[in-house]
Amino acid sequence: MQAVILAGERGAPLYPLTARTPRAMLPIVAKPLIQYSLELLTRHQINDVLLCLQVLPEVFESRFEDGRALGLNLRYHREQVPLGTAGAVRAVSDRTVGKSILVLNGHVLTDADLSALIAFHDEKEAAVTLLLARVPDASAYGAVVRDAEGRVLAFSEKPPVGEVATDTINAGVYVIRRDILRRIPVGTEFSFERQLFPQLVAEGIPVYGFLAEESYWRSITTLNDYQRAQSDVLEQRVVAKIEGVEVREGVWVGEGATIHPTAEIRGRVFLNHHTEVGRDAKIRGTVVVGSRCQIGEGALIEDSVIWRGCVLEELTEVRGSILGSHCTVRQGARIRPGAVVGADAVIASVVAHLPSQTEFQRAGIRFGTDGWRGILADDVTVENIRLLTQALCDWVKADAVPGEGVVVGYDTRSQSDLLARAAAEVVAANGLRARLSRDPCPSPAVSFACRFFGAAAGIVITASHNPATFSGLKVKAHYGGPASPQMTARIEEKLRELLMSGGGARTEGGTVEVIDLAVPYLAHCARFVDLTQIARAGLVVVDALHGATAGYLPRLLNPAGGHVQELRAERNPAFGGVTPDPTPENLDALFLAVPTAQAALGLAFDCDGDRLGACDATGAFVDAHKLFALLLRHLVRARGATGSVVRTVSTTRMVDKLCAAYSLPLSETPIGFKFLSAKMLEGDILIAGEESGGFGVAGHLPERDAILSALLLLEALALSGCSLTELLAELVAEVGEHEYVRINLRPTPAQMRRIHTALQSFKETHFAGAEIAAIRRRDGTRLDFTDGSWLLIRPSGTEPLVRVYAEAATRSRARELTSAGVSFIVSY
Repeated sequence: MQAVILAGERGAPLYPLTARTPRAMLPIVAKPLIQYSLELLTRHQINDVLLCLQVLPEVFESRFEDGRALGLNLRYHREQVPLGTAGAVRAVSDRTVGKSILVLNGHVLTDADLSALIAFHDEKEAAVTLLLARVPDASAYGAVVRDAEGRVLAFSEKPPVGEVATDTINAGVYVIRRDILRRIPVGTEFSFERQLFPQLVAEGIPVYGFLAEESYWRSITTLNDYQRAQSDVLEQRVVAKIEGVEVREGVWVGEGATIHPTAEIRGRVFLNHHTEVGRDAKIRGTVVVGSRCQIGEGALIEDSVIWRGCVLEELTEVRGSILGSHCTVRQGARIRPGAVVGADAVIASVVAHLPSQTEFQRAGIRFGTDGWRGILADDVTVENIRLLTQALCDWVKADAVPGEGVVVGYDTRSQSDLLARAAAEVVAANGLRARLSRDPCPSPAVSFACRFFGAAAGIVITASHNPATFSGLKVKAHYGGPASPQMTARIEEKLRELLMSGGGARTEGGTVEVIDLAVPYLAHCARFVDLTQIARAGLVVVDALHGATAGYLPRLLNPAGGHVQELRAERNPAFGGVTPDPTPENLDALFLAVPTAQAALGLAFDCDGDRLGACDATGAFVDAHKLFALLLRHLVRARGATGSVVRTVSTTRMVDKLCAAYSLPLSETPIGFKFLSAKMLEGDILIAGEESGGFGVAGHLPERDAILSALLLLEALALSGCSLTELLAELVAEVGEHEYVRINLRPTPAQMRRIHTALQSFKETHFAGAEIAAIRRRDGTRLDFTDGSWLLIRPSGTEPLVRVYAEAATRSRARELTSAGVSFIVSY
């Protein structure tokens, strides 16, 4: 059988990509779109092919010549005037032989079984057989209704929404008896879809539809279709050969391409031949880079298609965009999501299209060190929570995540209950068991529920310690801790797939179970500590900061004989004008209430209960570093516990000294409890902690938990018979004085680039008048001095922000170190 491919259209909706390139020649993973059809034909032993061309025919002819390189006999027909789909085939019908011919549209990407299609056509003795595909909305295509035998009963090209009676559509591939073509007037514009096929059906001439149930099909009609096709090929949803060598799963590299050893490549990526990827470049998501491109030092490419010959200079960013051939992106320039740049462009600043509000919100969905956060009602909306929950459900099902269903909790912020209900409804609509907290609850309660109920995942609607204008979503894993970076990367990948497909979240069907998450969590906490002993610690003032921990400590301690006085326990979505973070600037009410009530100490929690703050009986603040050291002493000295200890790079060296004294192994991680959680899952970790007041302990959860940490601190006071002030004095006697200072700076983006470079090249032996013992770059650049003090300078990777941390024997020396660090930064 011979084949005719219709490839005459320019493809206006794909402009500017089609300004110099016909639609059928647009590169899909470095091969022209039409080449996938040519290779499909050869797989089915159809080797005699005729291309019907109109726009830029020389582009096809110079690329494929006579077709021998593909094992084809390839011929060309140049239309002088547009003849439509049927008119074009009629014009070449005299150059074909045989009873029937196969017609394909050059803008369709498919791996359909053409041999089965032809066999079905012959079996039915059809005049025409259409390849059919199923789609969610047939109104954008030619809708086809068939009987049980496959005979077409009705054919409607692009019917109005609401008048579509089927989800099967014309897939643009036909087997047609040559005699039928005589019905088409010669030299006249005529359409298969709007004229010939409906006429044949009306006259009762046998037209059949062959449904390609297991086949891939996509019409490349829009820019979104074009970008999605790249992803489909790389994810091997379509049977097609990918050029180059798969150097690791999902990453293909062409001949002569070079990748610097420090470059990061993550996701589904194709780098065509002789492309160069420079030092510290980052390529993430679904990315296609054409031949002979140069990706400069520190450049970032994410979810983008870059045509051949492009140059991205150092520290450039290209996100969610398409660049035509031979574009140049100048140093430091950024191309934001949604941009489509034509060939030979030079970008020296920022390129962005004007997105809709929804597009803008969706583009901001990225997981940081602790979930996704954004401005409530701007970024964090019901729609976005539904989309992200749908992506999580897709991940749970696609990766066969252990466990049953999803637990959903929420904090006390404005609309948190509404957003949590929306998330739970999406879970239920996906056929997964949905458990929704009855009341606001701390994040650790959701983590515990994942383990207690055997859930696959947990969702917490919260922005943790951030101001009232924020909201967000945290993901908890089946093991009862924060989802790993690999897990959140998969959820982001599923979200990208969802958005690129134009799909949405499922919201109908299923049942949401409303349960009290506090009951099993509090019962576990009560078993973990000695509540009877803790009750003897005296009056405790607890500042809930209007957050989700309100009522939890009174429910535990008061029935055991304890006395808890709560501050700011009522729900107030504005948090009384403060930020719900247990740091000194937010705790004046606690510092005043504790000595007034003659309490033993004061405790404070952030909004979702994973950060702990404290003050002694005089109302003096006790920072998280000292709390970490006190908890470690208590676990070892009072409880007789053993195991390894893990801390982040920005956390006190008091812990190091205690570990040395107790002969406990110590390890260090980057900042973020997800890294500590990973260590807790790996081995026998006694305690893990970070400078923000998050601590996790063995036998509980691989998760930071401020409520359990507070109980252990109270247990330390009760069992020792000492006040918090006395315990701190004992700690100083054991490890010496340690004072900690932290400062945040906001340089310009240009300064950030210079600061990064300066820190990477820093090799001095002395700084701030002290000798440097070691320079470590685990997360930022840390200078460890010979006197035991240290300075950490940590530029953010996502915003123009630099954090400066220091610890020394005195507060004045810690301030000197941070001042020297600030001077270093501002000098750039």
